[in-house]
Amino acid sequence: MNSDTSVFLFDKLLNLEDDEVEVTLEDNIHLRGVIIGFFFGMPQRNEPFVLKWHLVKKQDRYTFGKGVLGCSIGAIFHHAEVRSILFLQDYSMMEFK
Repeated sequence: MNSDTSVFLFDKLLNLEDDEVEVTLEDNIHLRGVIIGFFFGMPQRNEPFVLKWHLVKKQDRYTFGKGVLGCSIGAIFHHAEVRSILFLQDYSMMEFK
């Protein structure tokens, strides 16, 4: 059985109609928005299926993560940093660790 929690999170995100989430990171930082992108891990290095996630505010979901001057907006964080994710569509939560 696959115990890679990033796969479970990826599947959940693909099946949501309203994909707004609230992410709590290990250092108690709370982020709210939508996940618009991800970075695949490398199995050869024992990395998870999704290594990093890219989250932006809900109103920025169609910007491809780029600001007015072409700089990156939102937050990019490692999957290993995620403590929990609250899905605002159904208020279900995934907790990690």
